[in-house]
Parts: sequence; C-alpha cells; structure tokens
Amino acid sequence: MKYVSLAIVGIVIMMLTMPTLYAQGQIPQIPSIKEVSGRYVNDNAGIEITFPAGWSGMEMPLIMGMGNTIAMAVVMPGGIKDPSSVSPTGPMIMLNVTVIEKATLPSIKDTQFGKSDERVKEPKCKLLSFNNKSVSGVNGVVVEVECEVEFDGKPVTMRAKLFNASQEKDNTIRSVMLLFASTVDKYSSYVGDFDKALDTLRISNARSMDISQSVSKDFTQEVSVDGQNIPLNIYSNSDVKNLRFDAGSKTISFNVEGERGSLGITDIYPNNILKGPYIVTIDGEPAITMQITKPDTGEEGIRILYMHSIHEIKIVGTEVIPEFPVAVLPILALITGIAVFMARGKGMYRLQH
Repeated sequence: MKYVSLAIVGIVIMMLTMPTLYAQGQIPQIPSIKEVSGRYVNDNAGIEITFPAGWSGMEMPLIMGMGNTIAMAVVMPGGIKDPSSVSPTGPMIMLNVTVIEKATLPSIKDTQFGKSDERVKEPKCKLLSFNNKSVSGVNGVVVEVECEVEFDGKPVTMRAKLFNASQEKDNTIRSVMLLFASTVDKYSSYVGDFDKALDTLRISNARSMDISQSVSKDFTQEVSVDGQNIPLNIYSNSDVKNLRFDAGSKTISFNVEGERGSLGITDIYPNNILKGPYIVTIDGEPAITMQITKPDTGEEGIRILYMHSIHEIKIVGTEVIPEFPVAVLPILALITGIAVFMARGKGMYRLQH
C-alpha cells in the first residue's frame, strides 16, 4: 500500500513536470504515437476502459524514470497534440500500470519526475476521502486528495481522485491506477466524467487490495484506568508516539509521523477503555475513519487514514470503562462482606465444638 500512497503525490508531480520532461527531448525515436479516445484496450497491460466522450489523448512514450511502467495513457478534454503540450494543471485522466514486485518502485524524491523540474516543489497534501470500490470482481480503493503546489513560483491548489487495484500478470504483481486531477476550481465540473470512465474499467487477473497488510507495526501500550493497567491495541504504518489517556475528558491522544506525501494508516481498538460513539480528530479537524474488526478476536476498532507528516490524533468517547462497572461495585462489596461473615462464623463454630 505504500506504493499506492506514494503514487498519489508522485503522479501529481509527474503531471506538473510532464511538459518539461518531454520538451527536453527524452522521447525515444518511435515511428508514431498511438492516439487514444473512446474505448481503449492494452493487451500487454491487461486493461480495457472507455474514456469519456470529448476526451482524447495518447499512449505516452515510456521515458527515463519510468522503467517499471508497463503502460500509461493520458486524455484531456479537447485532446492532446503531443506529450509536451499536456497542460500541467489538467483536467486530466491518466491510466497507469506499473510493476511493484520483482522491481523496485522509487520514492518521489528518487524519481526522474521529482528531480527534472526545479520549478515544482513537493506538494503538501491532505486526504479528503477513502473508500473501497469493486472493479472486475475484486476490491480496489478510491482516494481523494487536495494538494497545495508551488509551480513556477505561483501557488496552485490541485485536487486528485485515484482508483488503485492490484494485478497478477506475467509472473509480476502490478499496480493499476486510474487518476483524475485538475485545479480545484475545475474539479467538480469534470470528476463525474472520471467516475463514468472508472465504471468501465476492466482488469485481467485482478487482485483485491488488503491495506491491513501495511499496518504492520505494533504500538500496543498499557494505560491506567481506575488504577488498573489495561492494554490499548494500536497498529500502524506510522511511528506512534506520546500515547496519552485522560479519563476526565474521556480522551485517547497520540502523535503519528511518517514519510511526507505517503498515506498513513492507524488501527486502534479502544473498546476496553472507552465506550463509543467516538469523535476522532486529526490536528483538531474531523478525521477520515473506517470501522474494522480484528480477524483473530472479533474485536471492533477504528481505522484512521491521513496523509503523512506530523499529526496529533484524538479519540473522544462517551464513557470510561472501568475494570468493573460502577453499578456492580456495591454488589461485589456485599458479596465480599457476606463471604467474610460466613468464614468468621465457621471459625467460631469450630472453636465452640
């Protein structure tokens, strides 16, 4: 899943730098460039899609920095004359198939795209939504992000929506991505075209994505509740620090940190400490969350998703769960008292006989 998250920001950078890359003469000598519109089929990549009416473009030549790419096609409203004429701010739909196993996918800062145009700085992105979507009978994910980009010294706000699924083909594992990106002011006018195109996407040998495999680091810690140390299960692909529990405010809080521009995922199981419903925030703003169930125990939890940098996460519940419910304590005290009385009574009976 790390590959997917890096691609979100990496493709935004690639889109902004693409005209410069191709203008620098990095296109290999080829007899022609395949034009793309309407129904598009790439047998080598094992994909088929119908692009929106009025959108056209081309299969992009695979240049330096794209060694793991199997196929890339780009379309825009009104078409594209040549690769160097691609508008750096969209609107654009890009289909990309890349090998992610048996090859090394570099991070953004190591790619040709990240280094080729000094006018583009790495964007600061925030996650807007994260959902599952079935394509070709398997589960993929749909992610929306908004990125603040500085291009040629001017601030640009980009918004992107990306679908990602896996594919097993020719003894490799591939990432299949369909991305729509544009400036934020044009996003709502064109995103519907992307959604329609996504509904036509077909992927041969598709595989479901399991993002839980990325949540591999165990940060389980004990917190004190009414004098009892109770384990709080936390799993993440981020570094989790400064875990705190405040019974008075019914709040669990902690910090997360990871590689900037990548997708952060934290799974937490607070039910043995706090009762829900829960309010989850990141840096004071409502967080994007999903309900999850721990496969081995059936315990219910919360999956929190965010774009990496340094964040503070807070989870506020409705009631602290003590070791024994308050209503039970008087009953336990009564039972204990009766047991002590009976034990003493038996001792006195033995002494008298």
